[in-house]
Amino acid sequence: MSLRTRISVAAGITAVIALGAGFLLLGHSSSAPAAVPVIKPLHPVKKHVRPAAKRPSKAVPVTARKKRSRPSVIDGMPASLALALRKSSVVIVSLYAPKSSVDQVALDEARQGATSAGAGFVALNVADEKVAAPLTSLLTGGATAADRVLDDPAVLVFQAPRTLFVRLNGYNDRETIAQAATNAGAVKVTIGPSGAWATQANAICMQMTTDLLGLKFPSSTSEALDWADQMTSVLSSAVQRLHALKAPRGREGEVHQLLAIYDQAIAGLRTLLAQIHDRLRRHQRELRLVSKSSAKASAGRELFVRHARKDGRSVAIMRAIDHGNSCVVEAEVFPLGNPSSEPARPGPYTFGDAREATAFVTEAVEALMYLGCDIQAA
Repeated sequence: MSLRTRISVAAGITAVIALGAGFLLLGHSSSAPAAVPVIKPLHPVKKHVRPAAKRPSKAVPVTARKKRSRPSVIDGMPASLALALRKSSVVIVSLYAPKSSVDQVALDEARQGATSAGAGFVALNVADEKVAAPLTSLLTGGATAADRVLDDPAVLVFQAPRTLFVRLNGYNDRETIAQAATNAGAVKVTIGPSGAWATQANAICMQMTTDLLGLKFPSSTSEALDWADQMTSVLSSAVQRLHALKAPRGREGEVHQLLAIYDQAIAGLRTLLAQIHDRLRRHQRELRLVSKSSAKASAGRELFVRHARKDGRSVAIMRAIDHGNSCVVEAEVFPLGNPSSEPARPGPYTFGDAREATAFVTEAVEALMYLGCDIQAA
């Protein structure tokens, strides 16, 4: 913040305080002023006052605010799951079908288990196509066929950014779900009655440091992105636990401002990683296209084949292949006296175009005919 901005802000705050103090003084006056005596005229005369002309009020058009609609799919996941994974490193997903009493009981148990373990919670309706379609696509990489089916009731335990840790089919009690969340890395923050915020915050930061040091250092680009995703997940989990702490009395504003800076930094980091992942995917698609084009170019197009024989025995085979920007002649020469051995493969001979390659083969064919060979087009 510049000096000018700071001065403007300070002046504005001072003005607000002064204005508030003025209202305070006006509202808490200690004594009321003396009443002013009213003088009655000797001869009261009625004064005729012309009424002021009323100006027609202009109708002010009211513009209805458009509600910002949230997309149903974010990062290839149902929006509610994607947003939950941005806030929590572990999220419990309860799959349910509407109007099912068993599913409702299972959903309540899943919510209680997530709360007791300090994990995020999302309930997804499998009958909703906007939820079922992206979730089915997300689960296509499941370890087993059962992991890829949207049966209800079921509980899915996800780790940030979008990894399925475990699936629990059917009804599961809250203790089982809490244990699964803990195994996935969820940590419950216990807030003591004394509100020792600094002690608890330091413990969270120390745990965060331990988790960061425990990450395997990357040795390649792909490992670096995975490491960055895991690092972001650890940082996000720590900040989420800091949010759960009760700020010390009188310092709520400072704590809120500090956590807002952390939230903004993590959001920026997630945006940057998403852009890198997107660029990497596009680069990989381009490489695949180039690889396919190169494979087609390397295969080339066969122009012609000339097979030379003498006394019924193969002597030589020449094959011309057009690669677009060049033309290659491949040759196989069979040794005399040993027809069963592998042929020699001199060359290949590369030419600028098909005309030069054809001239080369024509000269070789003429030489072979001079030696008494029969030439055939294969």
